[in-house]
Amino acid sequence: MWTVASPAGRMVTLHLPSRIMINQTEVLIALVVAAHAGVLAVRLAFSLYQA
Repeated sequence: MWTVASPAGRMVTLHLPSRIMINQTEVLIALVVAAHAGVLAVRLAFSLYQA
């Protein structure tokens, strides 16, 4: 259960399923995938710069 402020300033309780929360392993996998995508983007940009 989460309590957040609504745009009107009232506090609203959210009942979210626990599956929405990601665990530490999933965070690590996401970081590795993002880093790999960044490396590929830099390599592509460099090869296009050389062409």
